[in-house]
Amino acid sequence: MVHFFPTCGVHATANRRVTDLPLLCKNRFVQLQTVVYVTDMDRSIAFYEHLDFVIAYRGGPVWTAFQGKDGSLALHTVEELPGPGRIALGLVADEPLEAIIDRLAGYGIEASPIEPQSFGRSTVVRDPDGLPIQINEHTG
Repeated sequence: MVHFFPTCGVHATANRRVTDLPLLCKNRFVQLQTVVYVTDMDRSIAFYEHLDFVIAYRGGPVWTAFQGKDGSLALHTVEELPGPGRIALGLVADEPLEAIIDRLAGYGIEASPIEPQSFGRSTVVRDPDGLPIQINEHTG
């Protein structure tokens, strides 16, 4: 399998691992993309769209890339989820958590009770495969 990284024109093959990429891209920045493994692409797309992510690219039934406000998120379909710790996601809210919780409830997405944090407040929702996603409201 060959992966092409258009940002720096590099191909990663069996001889060039993805971990070698920074060395191969000398003085060029590579966009970081968070990948979440999912079991049902359509169900997961609907979930992340409810969190206001916008599809930037759909690569058939196994790959979808979203563009968020300050970064990107990709979904990759697998038959069986990897073990624990498949990823941790946190989102920073630009509106009160109550408004977000109310909107998500309209889609059938449950949120945990709002908890105070050192930075403000947070709530947690779970994606269709159970991945916790912390939504933070920063204050001050």
